[in-house]
Amino acid sequence: MSRVMLTASEARLKSLQDIFVLREIRDLEEEVILAAADGAVEVTVSTTSTMAKNPTDTGYALATEYYNTWTGVNDSRQLRLQMAKVIQYFSDLGYTIDRQINPTSQTTFQWVIAW
Repeated sequence: MSRVMLTASEARLKSLQDIFVLREIRDLEEEVILAAADGAVEVTVSTTSTMAKNPTDTGYALATEYYNTWTGVNDSRQLRLQMAKVIQYFSDLGYTIDRQINPTSQTTFQWVIAW
């Protein structure tokens, strides 16, 4: 009899909601390309499609959930895995990528990517 149930790995992949991760990565890639074209060796990104927002941005409430997960206020395995996937993607390409508290909001983070 063939297997009917998902493996844990398959279930985890389905739950990551890869579209959020893909959009986040694409937003960050675009900022890196633009900054590098200007001669920079680092970029700070405070507004992306999902994870990093300013208080006036659409989706700010969801970005605070990512921040609260990052800081340990909430324990969302899904959000933690999504952020880890973004970090791993850029790390695998040789970039240094960190999250910092967004000084504008104090309740979201911003990405800092260096090359």
